[in-house]
Amino acid sequence: MVTSSVFFGIGNRVAQRVERIGKTEDELVEMDKKSIVQEGQLVSESTARTLRMMAYGGLVLSPILHNWHGFLERAFVGKGKTVVAKKVVADMVFMAPQLPIWFLTSTGLMAGKPIDQALDEAVK
Repeated sequence: MVTSSVFFGIGNRVAQRVERIGKTEDELVEMDKKSIVQEGQLVSESTARTLRMMAYGGLVLSPILHNWHGFLERAFVGKGKTVVAKKVVADMVFMAPQLPIWFLTSTGLMAGKPIDQALDEAVK
């Protein structure tokens, strides 16, 4: 859980840096405003975004995938290409379609959105 959380945080910081590439001066000024702690806030918007990503990676995704892969190991016992192929197909059919919805809903809720709004945005 800790490793996942740390890597999600690092990944988010890298993504925020990459987002700056090719931006105009005005766009960069607007982005820089998100890095400043505004009155009434505990942390800046960019730090809050990173903390949400860390929480999602460590507290939501990591336990889900740990249990999912444990299930796959029990459901498809053995070694070899056939067993690996079965696990990959099961993962792509049953788990992969759900991940974007979990991500968007979880991060929306952590950003303070009501559940109905977070779900609506996730399924669009």
